[in-house]
Amino acid sequence: MSWFYESHKLAPGYRLLRPLQDREGRILLQAGTILTQRHLELIQQWGVQNILLLAEKPSKSEMSNQVTRTHVIDAALQNMITDTLTEVFINIASEKALPLDRLQYSASLLVREIASHRNVALDLSALRSSDENTYNHSLSVAVLAIATGVELGLADEVLMDLAMGALLHDIGKTKIAPAIINKPGQLTAEERVIIEQHPLWGVQLLQEKGHSSPRVLQAVYEHHERSDGSGYPQGLSDEQISLLGKITAVADYYDAMTSDRSYHAAQPAYLVIEQLIAYSLTTFNQAIVRAFVRSLAPYPVGSRVLLDTGEWGEVIGYDRRMPTRPRVLVTHDAAYNQLPHPREYDLLVHLNRFVVRVM
Repeated sequence: MSWFYESHKLAPGYRLLRPLQDREGRILLQAGTILTQRHLELIQQWGVQNILLLAEKPSKSEMSNQVTRTHVIDAALQNMITDTLTEVFINIASEKALPLDRLQYSASLLVREIASHRNVALDLSALRSSDENTYNHSLSVAVLAIATGVELGLADEVLMDLAMGALLHDIGKTKIAPAIINKPGQLTAEERVIIEQHPLWGVQLLQEKGHSSPRVLQAVYEHHERSDGSGYPQGLSDEQISLLGKITAVADYYDAMTSDRSYHAAQPAYLVIEQLIAYSLTTFNQAIVRAFVRSLAPYPVGSRVLLDTGEWGEVIGYDRRMPTRPRVLVTHDAAYNQLPHPREYDLLVHLNRFVVRVM
């Protein structure tokens, strides 16, 4: 049964049946979000009061592994981190002191935020920005890496080093001309050699600025290494790559492939996840990929999705072990005519059906 609730009467455990938006229409919380105490605090911070929200309290059976629970990172924390990263990258170029203490403080807040939601699949939609710059990419990689580390049960001090390494993993690109980084076509052999030096340059820049944490430097240096030895800068094999390097590599690959770049268009999340699962047999560490997939919610409950049949529907749940195969309630046909009797596809059963686009 569904009810309207005033925002100040909402309680942890209720599920939003429509998105929570601000006055400009920006989505603050997706439909399907299971409200936690943190979400209620954020609603207060956002100044959303005395409004009516369509919400319901899920049954016990719905709170099983089949229920998708999403988590949003506070927009203020996002801005704090990207602003500090911007200053770090600018100061590197101008040889000023780096605000690494402030970045470490922001990273600690990020770790605490994600670690406090250990059983919540991660919805990255709130992190997506039309400006796919280095700072937003670094933040997304950090969030993905931390969530994977939490799934693996890493200690807090290791998660902190992982967060810092992921936030700073591309700092070596400050030594590369933008024309090479943003080149839309294929790189020349000489340009490829330059690009492949950025992990080494990142480590050197951080060491010059007095940052010497071995785990942080390993994450920066090894985020393009691959388990089969096909990566760079050293062509290390799986047993030679550090744990934090392996995690950062998977997070970096996923975010890069699902984002628009000058040299490629963003690929659908389901396709990149399935690529990662396939590559876990060769290119990426299998245990890391499994933990990464479990931590992710590519299709949050309540998402409007387009199937390969042309039909439109709404995600109503999924098994966290297979996030690319959600349960979809089809509500509209290929001509977007509303169906008188919606039908459900469980994509774990209907293996010939795929999500091709998410609203």
